[in-house]
Amino acid sequence: MLFRSLLVPRLAATEPLAQLAASLLTVADTPFRIRGVGQGVRVALSVGATVVDGSQASAAAVLAEAGMARRLASAEAGSAFRLIDESMRREVHDAFTRQSHFREALLQGGVLPYFQPIVDLRQGRILGFEALARWRRADGGVAPPSEFLSLARQMGLTGDLDLEVIRQVLEALPAFAAVRGSADPGDSDEALVMSVNLSAQLLDDPDLRARLLALLERCAIPAGLRLQVEILEEALQDASEGFEEFLSRLSVRDVAIAIDDFGTGYSSLSRLDQLPIQSFKVDRSFVERIDDGLSPSNQLLRTMNRLATDLGLAVTAEGVRTEAQRDWLQRHGFVNGQGYLFSRPLPLDEALACLRRQGIAPLPIPAPASREESGAAAGPEAAPALGAGLGRLLRGWLAGEPPAPPS
Repeated sequence: MLFRSLLVPRLAATEPLAQLAASLLTVADTPFRIRGVGQGVRVALSVGATVVDGSQASAAAVLAEAGMARRLASAEAGSAFRLIDESMRREVHDAFTRQSHFREALLQGGVLPYFQPIVDLRQGRILGFEALARWRRADGGVAPPSEFLSLARQMGLTGDLDLEVIRQVLEALPAFAAVRGSADPGDSDEALVMSVNLSAQLLDDPDLRARLLALLERCAIPAGLRLQVEILEEALQDASEGFEEFLSRLSVRDVAIAIDDFGTGYSSLSRLDQLPIQSFKVDRSFVERIDDGLSPSNQLLRTMNRLATDLGLAVTAEGVRTEAQRDWLQRHGFVNGQGYLFSRPLPLDEALACLRRQGIAPLPIPAPASREESGAAAGPEAAPALGAGLGRLLRGWLAGEPPAPPS
C-alpha cells in the first residue's frame, strides 16, 4: 500500500477537485499490463482531499485532514474519492470526539451493565438476569446500546465492550449471591442465571476468546449462581479454528450457552444437537406478533416450543410487553419470559432490590421502545422478516407433520 500527498495550487474549489479525482480514478480503473502476466491488472485508488481555506491552523492540520479523507475513501469498496469540506469537517470532528469519549468510558468504567430480570411467566418469580451494556455519559445521562453499538463496531471494540461488561458482572455476582441467599434460602437447588452477551468479534477472535477464559479462571462463580453466555444464531455456522473448542471449554466451566434472537438467523438442527447448547431465547419480533391480524406468529411459536422440548432445551420468550402476550405464552407451554411487562433493565442497586423482593408484578405498559433500547446488547440492528430464518431451520423437522390447531 502506497501513500502520496499532492499540493495542487490555485485549486481552492470543491468542484474542480472532484473533477481531478474522477480523472485519477478513471486512470486507476483502466487495466494495465505487466510483462509476463497474461491478464490486465487493476488497482484500487483511494483519493482524499481537503481545501486550504484558512480554517486550518497549520500545514500539519491540512495534511491531517487530507489523510483523514483518504482513510474514509479507503474504507469503501474499490476506488473512491472523499473530500473534507466544512460540513464534513464538523461531522468528522464530532465522530472523532464521540469515539474518543467512548474509548475513554470503556477504559475508565463509564460503560456498565444494567440487569433485566428473566422471570417465571406464571408467578413472576425471578429466575435470572440478562446483563445489558449502558454508557454513562459525561453529562450524567445513560445511553442505551442504540447510541453506541454501531460506534463500537466501527472502532472494532465490541469484543472489548463484551469483556468489560462481563468483568463488572463477575464482580457483582457475590452481591447477587448474598441477596439471593437471604431472600430465598429454601430455593438453593435452583441456580440464579446471570446471562451475558458475546459479540461476533469476540467469537471470531482467538485472543479475545482467550481473554474471556482467563477472566473466568480468575473469578469464581458463587454457589447458587450460574453464568450464561448468549450468542447469535449465525454463530452456530462458525467453522473458524477453535470455535467449538471454545464452547466446550465454557461448558466444562459450567457456563451455560444460549442462542439469542432465535428464529431470525441461520442455523441447523445438527449444530444445535452437536454443540453444548442448553437453551435459546425466542426473538421479540415473534412475541410482538402474537395474534397479529396480518402476520401472526402463533404457529411459529408453538413450533419453536415443541422443538425446544424435543431437543431438551430451555426456552425464554423475549420482549414480553402485554398481559395478553404473557397469557398466550403461558397457556402454550412457555415457562420463562423477559420484557418490559416485568421490568426495564435496572442498575445494579435496583436489580438487587428487585431480587430481594423475589417477585415482579407486571408494570404499566411503556411506550414502544426500539430493539436496542429494550435490551439488545449486540446483534442485528433490525429483525429480518418474520420466520425467514426459522422456516429454513425447521423445514425438514416439520416435514409431514400437520400444523397444530389455532388457539
